[in-house]
Amino acid sequence: MDEHLDEMVKLLFDISSNDRLTLLFAIRREENLRLTKLAEKLKATIQETSRHLGRLTEAKLIEKNPDGSYTLTSYGRLVLLLLSSYDCLSKSRDYFLSHDISFLPQEFID
Repeated sequence: MDEHLDEMVKLLFDISSNDRLTLLFAIRREENLRLTKLAEKLKATIQETSRHLGRLTEAKLIEKNPDGSYTLTSYGRLVLLLLSSYDCLSKSRDYFLSHDISFLPQEFID
């Protein structure tokens, strides 16, 4: 498999968890949250939350600050920004399945 494709598959896996997405959005809304507070927001154990935070940190989507809090990286901010496009697509899936998109400019499709 292509190296770039491998990276994309890894990113999609890293963000495919409801828990990890919840953590990313919580950190975006309220930066400098610590593990305990994030576990409360997730309604999960400290251990489970720590495992998710570790995966997000390894993926370079978040970083742990010296005080133990977490913030989004610039890369993480961009990933969340682009996810909003997928949110719109998924909400409008039935519309796109039942309508012709050939009239759309090519740059919107490629």
